[in-house]
Parts: sequence; C-alpha cells; structure tokens
Amino acid sequence: MPEPRSGRRPLPRRAVLAAAAVGLSTALTSTLSACSTASGSTSSGVTLTFSWWGNDDRAARTEQAVRLFEKEHPGVTVRTSSGDFGAYLQKLATQAAGGGMPDVAQLDYRQVSQYAGGGALMSLDDVMKDKTIRTSEMSSDFLRTGTYKGGQYALPMGRGITGYAYDAAVYKKAGIPTPQPSWTWQDWEKANKRIAALRLKSPDGRPYTGANDGGGNEDVFETWLRSRGGKLYASQTQLGFTEDDLTAFWTFCDRLRREGAIAQARDTVQANSLNSFQVFTPAFVISGGKGGPADSTMFYTLYLYERGFTASHMGYAAAMAWMLLIAIAAITLILFRTSRSWVFYADEEGL
Repeated sequence: MPEPRSGRRPLPRRAVLAAAAVGLSTALTSTLSACSTASGSTSSGVTLTFSWWGNDDRAARTEQAVRLFEKEHPGVTVRTSSGDFGAYLQKLATQAAGGGMPDVAQLDYRQVSQYAGGGALMSLDDVMKDKTIRTSEMSSDFLRTGTYKGGQYALPMGRGITGYAYDAAVYKKAGIPTPQPSWTWQDWEKANKRIAALRLKSPDGRPYTGANDGGGNEDVFETWLRSRGGKLYASQTQLGFTEDDLTAFWTFCDRLRREGAIAQARDTVQANSLNSFQVFTPAFVISGGKGGPADSTMFYTLYLYERGFTASHMGYAAAMAWMLLIAIAAITLILFRTSRSWVFYADEEGL
C-alpha cells in the first residue's frame, strides 16, 4: 500500500478494520470479510464502509463518532450509511448474497451465527490475541454474544433493553399506579384488565384494550422466557426453550385476547398488513436464498430477488418491483382512507 501524502506509515488494512470494530460502533458490530467496491486502499490511505440501523438522532451521533475516529486515524476515511431496522436487514442480506457487505456493520446478536456461518464475517481472534483489540475490561458474558463455534466474530459496544411505553392518562383514569421494575406478568395482566373494564370505545365502536397483542413478537417472547429463568437460544445452533414454554406463552396471550385485555387478532392483522409485503430476511437466511423446502419460504420479495440477482432476469424482476410498489401504494391508500374507523387515539376522547 503506498505511503499517504502526510508521510505517516499507513496502518495495515486488517488493523484498521480491527480498530474500526472498536471505535465506530454504538451497538453490536462486526468486522466483515467482504468489502464493497468503494472500500480499499487509495493513494491517500484506507477507505472503509460502515452501516447501522436507527433513527436520525442515532445517525447524527454515530456520524460524530465516525468523525472523531477519522481524526484519531489520519489516512482513514469512513463512508457511512444507515436505515430503519427492517430495510437495513433486507439490504444487508442482499449485500451479503452479492459479496458486497460493508466493512463494518451492525448486527443483532441473533444474526452473528447466520453471517459468521456463511463466511461473511472476519474472525477477530488473531487481532484480539495480539492486543490490537483489547477486551480485558469487557464482560465475558457480554463478549460471548459475538462468538460462533468458539471464535470471536463480533464485539458488543452497547446494550439494548426492552422498554414498556404506556398511556399515563389512561392509567390514571383506570387507577393504575406507575409501573415499577418489580412488576410481574400478572401485574401487567391486571392493569390491562382494569383498562378494558373502563369500557372505552373507539370511534367505530370497538373496545379500547389495555395493550397490543405481543403473542407474535419474538422480543416479547424472549422477555417472557428471561423472566422465568429461560432464554431464547442455548447456543448458536440450539433453541433454549421447549414446546411447553411456547405453549404457555401463547396460552397466556390467547386468554388475554379472549378476555378483551389486549388487542384482538383481527385488529393486529389489519394494523400489520403491510409487513407481509416486506418478508425477506428470515426466509432468505432459513433457505439460503432458495425459498425451500419445497418453495415454502418463497415469498414475493425473495422470488423478486431470485429472479433479478440469481437468475439475472433483471427486466422480469423490475416488473415485479413495479407491481409490488403499486400494490403497496394501493393498500396504503385504503388504510389511510379507512383509518379513522379503526384507529383510536386516546387524546381524541379527552383522556
């Protein structure tokens, strides 16, 4: 690699990637073995690509961290990109399939095994062994979230927690005290039932329930498991829960649904209708991009990807993309036009 114009000896690209893993990330990040075409060595140093998910505020703060990293490492330029969680995961999966993943990318701990197992992530064992990356002050349990088959592929630089948002005005009206860290699932159940007992009505006459239905939410299920001493995964290749655990969770949610304490299934389906058009990443990861077994995971978006990037029928894929856009636009318009009849905002009732 040529000397940079400043005369400073450039860092080896492997060392730069290792340093970036520590200096750039605000959450669980990984150095990646595959680089985009924009990445690489230039006459003035090294260019890295870095991507993450999050809102505008997080993006602004991360950009500030990136500028500080560049200041600490003259000759290194970082090109950034970010997006909302769903779009980011779909884009990352597409980049991985095409061999163009960013040099440094944010991953949820549940994705490390998927990408490391597919050869998309660079092992950090050597740079940790020679102290290029120092992890002595990191929790060993926390570090373990970035491992795969005994090797370190990702570094945790932050910790996410599950939050609980509630309508203070409705809670006050129902006589429910402020939720405390000591709350149990039974306390949450009682609160939802007290809200349902108010018999508030939405504009279309539907009952006002205590909470959304979390029965189909993986994060809610993981919280349920952890509160009972369990966990979602026992290892990168083994589930940490049993059929009885899942049955108990779904039975609990179903009972609350039937009692009117949480949202009804039909309302949940209606509110999440557009999500069905965005199913890509789970199907891609499970089937390796092939839609198996027996096309059971060949969703529209995955088929679009297969036609365009695997079979190279770009014209066909482009036509499918336009049809998808038209369908989403039409359904979005219908939802907007009809939302006042099935969306209830508490402040409209003076709560």
